[in-house]
Amino acid sequence: MKTKLIRSLSILGFLGTSLISLNSCGKAKYDYTYFYGLCETSGDLNDGVDYAITNDWIGDRTNALGCKSSRLWISIQGLFTVTEDNDIEVNSHYYYVLKDHVDKLYRDGNGVTNFLAMYTSFLFPYDYAPTTGYVVPDPTNEHEEYEIFLNLMEKASEKLASLFPMIRNFEPGNEPDLDNSSCIHKNGYGYGLSIQENANFLYTEDEKANIVADICFYCRRGIKKANKNNRCSMISLCLINKNPHFLELIYEGIESKTLPYGTEKSYTNPDDYFDILNWHPYPGVATGNPDPTKGDWVEYQKEIYQIAKDHGDGDKPVYYSELGWTDNGYAAYFEDNAKYLKNIFNLIKEELPFVEAVFVFRLTNLVHQNVSDGENNFGLFYNQDDSNHPGEAKPIAVEYAKIINGDDYVIPSYEK
Repeated sequence: MKTKLIRSLSILGFLGTSLISLNSCGKAKYDYTYFYGLCETSGDLNDGVDYAITNDWIGDRTNALGCKSSRLWISIQGLFTVTEDNDIEVNSHYYYVLKDHVDKLYRDGNGVTNFLAMYTSFLFPYDYAPTTGYVVPDPTNEHEEYEIFLNLMEKASEKLASLFPMIRNFEPGNEPDLDNSSCIHKNGYGYGLSIQENANFLYTEDEKANIVADICFYCRRGIKKANKNNRCSMISLCLINKNPHFLELIYEGIESKTLPYGTEKSYTNPDDYFDILNWHPYPGVATGNPDPTKGDWVEYQKEIYQIAKDHGDGDKPVYYSELGWTDNGYAAYFEDNAKYLKNIFNLIKEELPFVEAVFVFRLTNLVHQNVSDGENNFGLFYNQDDSNHPGEAKPIAVEYAKIINGDDYVIPSYEK
């Protein structure tokens, strides 16, 4: 949903690699060390985000739950400035706040050790004036700008990976297949405008799929320059309305011998584009029922993965980089949501051995960033500034802590 930092060098060399063993049936089985994750975006780091959700709060509560994986929201536009010669410079303020964010999660290797860096914006040619952070210059009508854009994304990815060697997984965008095209669109698109007003600034599904492949190719090439063991995730898909067709389009573009843009030869092996498959399997969105044990949620996950297998990617791990439930602000939903969380982790372990990590969305309710009743209330915890239950754990947080640590585990209290 859009709202939308080593104990030793040996550990450093190990983090982020695919932890696969094969059982007698030949099924991939992942080490559950990094299975349990969380999503949260830092109010210290990103403008327009709830300022009560601080680096200290995120680091403390994530580790209190026992999560070893964390999805980081990183603004590439915030971290880097594009120079007149279309090179990049690091913005020191953003870097130090991001370092603080990562450090408080990482805890010198004793806390979160599996990071997924998700880009909340792109980077643009000098003097290019994008109307949003997710504008992509038109590959057809803005050839030069698009090629510079891709090269900047590669430079930024290499530099980000060099600045933060403990981050080993990179996701260069978010939900490109949203119906409203809010995460990939042409220049001129505006948030808050009507479909009609944005109509001239939309890419076709095929065009968006090719752009996703291009971005992944260049970003993967960048992070591999920093460390060959780094992994690029496919930009996470929302696959809304039970339509996995967008994933098929990405593979068709890769196999078309026309990608990636701006290279002397075509690359038709998906391994050159991404190392991790990634989608957001919200049950209520995927099947219309928030309870994953009802309907065909498991079958739909297998159907999506089968598409990857059909294109030679049956050995790649899957990240669920967002998964959660809103209570819409009503306590009546608390116990059901906790039950759904327990059910879905049981189902994933029993039925979906290709899933390596699950990132629950999200850590904390929103108070100071009012989006909607639904979006504001995905939190496992109440907001620190909640007027009635400041910083309290909801039943879903208590359940998640038990899933990770055992039934006798009690979440330690937060002390500022």
